Amino acid sequence: MIFNRFVRFFHFIFFYILISAVWQGVISNVTVSSQQLITSISDLHPAYVYEVRVLANNSIGYGNASQSLIIKLDEEQPSGPPTEVKVKAIGSESLRISWMVSFVFAQTLQEAIVIRYFDL
Repeated sequence: MIFNRFVRFFHFIFFYILISAVWQGVISNVTVSSQQLITSISDLHPAYVYEVRVLANNSIGYGNASQSLIIKLDEEQPSGPPTEVKVKAIGSESLRISWMVSFVFAQTLQEAIVIRYFDL
């Protein structure tokens, strides 16, 4: 156990929420023993922003929460290539390209107009 001058800690609890959520109701958390000074939180969503707080606990109860820490997770690579790619000439110098997005969180039709191309 970790000893402060007057307090013996039994465990620490890490609470985390999406930045848009409120600190009420059932809140996701990870509990670690006082012997651990590092932990991981997994199964989070890529590119989301989270708010994290830590509390210490002993036989008397819970202490005050730490200041909130804000962290934005990295994006992850797309889950697959675009599908249903179609190209149509829309004049002598332009193309219209459309495709479907095959990513996990988006299933929307995307369009682009190519206004210039180069021979390589």
